Amino acid sequence: MTEPTLECAACRRPKGQHECPLCQDHFCRNCVRFRVDSDFEFAHAVQENLSHSKVCMRCFDEQIAPELSRYEETLERAKQVIIITSAYRGHTPVTKKALTPVVVENCHDRDETILRLAYQAADQGFNGLIQTEVTAKKIRNHGHQKSEWNGRGLPAQLDENKLRLDEMREEVWRSGN
Repeated sequence: MTEPTLECAACRRPKGQHECPLCQDHFCRNCVRFRVDSDFEFAHAVQENLSHSKVCMRCFDEQIAPELSRYEETLERAKQVIIITSAYRGHTPVTKKALTPVVVENCHDRDETILRLAYQAADQGFNGLIQTEVTAKKIRNHGHQKSEWNGRGLPAQLDENKLRLDEMREEVWRSGN
């Protein structure tokens, strides 16, 4: 006995082999949107409806696309976050700061660690990280070694104009003019 063919809910072809986990309709391969693992790579916690590997185009447009655009906007803001290390000795013009620091562990390199810290700060609505510390720990497995990067920082709202003015004053002072 042959198995009944499922019809695609979008194009009505008799090849509806994929089921959308959000709406439970069947779709063919051409009408399914496959999610890439890097879509929400830096997000701290991903909602369950965003974690499915394949969804229909309608559910993608209604539920996932708005969240993906918010994620990308936050990622762009994270690239603009001002990082001030704990070794910075100048005046830091902080207008508001978070109560708890953000912590990132087990990253592959320094840049990824800093971007993950900055993403968490931007996600909380801050434009800077103060007292930032990024450390590496070497892990040796017999003949192979790698580094594991960890970081922590305190998200803060910084006055960018005062920070630029302080940097210009220090630059003039160092040049001797």
